[in-house]
Amino acid sequence: NIASELGTMRISEQIDSYEIMGVNTPGYLIGPKVAASVVVVPMLVIIAVFLGILGGWGAGLMGKFYTTTEYFRGVQDAFDGYDVFIMLVKSFLFGFIMSSVSCYKGFTVTGGAVEIGKSSTQAVVLSSIIIIIVNFLVAFVLL
Repeated sequence: NIASELGTMRISEQIDSYEIMGVNTPGYLIGPKVAASVVVVPMLVIIAVFLGILGGWGAGLMGKFYTTTEYFRGVQDAFDGYDVFIMLVKSFLFGFIMSSVSCYKGFTVTGGAVEIGKSSTQAVVLSSIIIIIVNFLVAFVLL
C-alpha cells in the first residue's frame, strides 16, 4: 500500500509539486510512515502475544485440559524476559524494514500504472527477503 500510494503520487507529479513548493518531500511523505510502522508494529506484536496467551487459556478451559491456576503457573514458569526483549527488537526492525523498503520502492517509481504494480510487488518481495536475513542475523547475534 505504501509503495502504491507513493508511486501514484510520483506518477501523477504530486511529489514534484511538493518539491517546487520547497517542501522536504522525504521528511514529509516518508518520515511519518516509517515512524508509524516503528511504533505500531511492536504494539501489534504485543497485542498478538497477549491475545495468544488468553486464547490458550480459553481453549484449555473449554477442553478441560487444565485449570486456570495451572495454566498461569505454567505461563509464569516458562516466562523469560529476554524472549520479550528479542520479540520487541525484531518487531521494531521488521516494522522499519517493511516501511522503508516500501517507501523507497514507491518514491523511486518511473513510468506508469504498470510500474506502480511492479514496484508494489518488488517492495513485498524485497521486504520479505530482507526480513528473513535480518531475522537470521538477530537470532544469531542475540541468541
